Amino acid sequence: MALHRRFALTVLALTAGYLLLGYSILRAVVYPTFTTLEHRAAEGHLARVEDGFRDIALETSLVNMDWAQWDDSVAFIEAPVGSDVYEAYKKVNLRVSDMVDYDLDLLMLFDARDRLVWGRFLVDDAEIVPLEEALIAPFR
Repeated sequence: MALHRRFALTVLALTAGYLLLGYSILRAVVYPTFTTLEHRAAEGHLARVEDGFRDIALETSLVNMDWAQWDDSVAFIEAPVGSDVYEAYKKVNLRVSDMVDYDLDLLMLFDARDRLVWGRFLVDDAEIVPLEEALIAPFR
């Protein structure tokens, strides 16, 4: 066998050996460590998201409790649609600026029988769009 052929086979065998050795080390040491780090990072991200949702739920709960205890809110919920009490409450408390101030995109007010009394979406911090009962029916 010629010298250049033996040299080529030796280089090929050494290259294959180094590739196999490198792959084995990566698979046995680096990959498990990387996977562990990736899982820890994902758990940290998930914890931050959960904390964010928890904070939003707490803020929303405080706003709900605040509004639910107003006598005006109770009167609004119990008043017939179109009555003076109903219209006055809407004019004073259910404005675009109120939804923007509370950072609300959706506001729904229900009566004691779980009927939607008033519901609106806030669009582009500028316009309040009515919420149809049919949209929320599947979530009951």
